[in-house]
Amino acid sequence: MNQFFIKLIELWRLDSEDAQKLLGYYSKNIQLEQIANLLVMRKRLSGLFRDTDTENEWLREKHIELGNRSPIELLLSGSMENLLLVKEFVEHVSGL
Repeated sequence: MNQFFIKLIELWRLDSEDAQKLLGYYSKNIQLEQIANLLVMRKRLSGLFRDTDTENEWLREKHIELGNRSPIELLLSGSMENLLLVKEFVEHVSGL
């Protein structure tokens, strides 16, 4: 899981401060759950876009379905609720 998270930070072009926000300020168990959800999202997005540049553009675009916010903005709020909202949106967009 640790290697996945490090790779995800690189792929999504996030800095160390953003990485901390992405994990939130929770206990280790909740952080592992967050990483597992991020893994699911990453798999769906890589299947949907197949190109990290396009994936990064999509992550940073504002979407009406997300209250005119971007997925990355919600993910970096550190909120598990927002993480699950983005995960559901990714699943919807990928046809699940």
